[in-house]
Amino acid sequence: MAREHAAVFLEVIKGEGFAQPNPRPMFPNPPGLLRVEPHSAGLRDRIWWGPEPRKTAEWTAEQGLNLMSSTLLTEDTGVPFHQLRQSRSSGSMTHGRPPAINVSRGSRSAAASSRS
Repeated sequence: MAREHAAVFLEVIKGEGFAQPNPRPMFPNPPGLLRVEPHSAGLRDRIWWGPEPRKTAEWTAEQGLNLMSSTLLTEDTGVPFHQLRQSRSSGSMTHGRPPAINVSRGSRSAAASSRS
């Protein structure tokens, strides 16, 4: 569900119209469908996605989104963590820029104590 919502979000921040204007607006509307305002042309490049499973991290790279993750993953596939950087190549080819990756280092004891 989150990926579906993210797809809609990424579509509407492109700056194209998607919403029907109010038929009785307080102020005049421009012709056609309305876009998200205020519009920021570079907003997509500043979106960070925090995936949990490795498969979602790969999806993040495919979307060209910046990746914010932790060295602490709930799954252990035996695949080295640095391979996420390889997934990032596909996103950069699709979206014209290499997405940023931010990896925080965590420990199980810190994660357990934060839940208390």
